[in-house]
Amino acid sequence: MTKNVKTVKIADAKTYETVVKGLKAKTTYYVRVRSYHEFEGFTYFGEWSSVLSAKTK
Repeated sequence: MTKNVKTVKIADAKTYETVVKGLKAKTTYYVRVRSYHEFEGFTYFGEWSSVLSAKTK
C-alpha cells in the first residue's frame, strides 16, 4: 500500500470513525489502521491492522 496513499490522523482516543474526503465514486479502496502514542517528542506506532476493502457509492 504505497500508491495513492491518504493519511488521516485522529487525535482523540474516543473517536471510532472518520470520513475520508476526495475519493472517487464506484471505486474499491483498501483500508488499514494502526494506533500511535506521542511521548517526549517521539511518536510510537502499533502494528498495522489487516487490510479491509470498502467500495464508494
